[in-house]
Amino acid sequence: MPALFIDCILTYPLLAWTVRRARKIPFNSRDDGNIILLQLAVFAVWLFPCFYLDTEKSYGVNYLLPSTITLIIIFVFFYTVQLAIYTENGDKYAMWMKLIGPIGSICLNLWKDQAPNMPLHHVLMMINYDAVFFSQGIVDQLYFKQMLRTRSYLSKTVMAPFLVLFAIFLYALSSP
Repeated sequence: MPALFIDCILTYPLLAWTVRRARKIPFNSRDDGNIILLQLAVFAVWLFPCFYLDTEKSYGVNYLLPSTITLIIIFVFFYTVQLAIYTENGDKYAMWMKLIGPIGSICLNLWKDQAPNMPLHHVLMMINYDAVFFSQGIVDQLYFKQMLRTRSYLSKTVMAPFLVLFAIFLYALSSP
């Protein structure tokens, strides 16, 4: 249950940002800047376990810290791609945004270690994965119409069978 709470805290600023972008609220340096500052503060607090909780065998610094930095980079992509969706022909970016989560999970796999007797480390790593899953769900739900328009267009092209195979391959690669 605490892991779910931590994931909600990690992803709340992204939710606030995504709701504002999905409702086409213009960028406001005060409100949106505060959302970004809140996200940075949340990540700064989330770095605490890397140095003070997950200390056995230096797993916090060797695996959790790079994993958290990777998570921050994934979130940068979630934030920035949304800015392009309401540009001219921007619906295609909504579909590209669907790739951020799976590709981000693949990148997190670089820092995964299956060492036995390290339950705290595994829970902390799983929270990073869950934050990516939560974030992907947030953007998928709030940009569903834009994704559906692009998906409808792509399903009528010759590339449709290849895209299905690519999606299955990407799903297989991104399983934690």
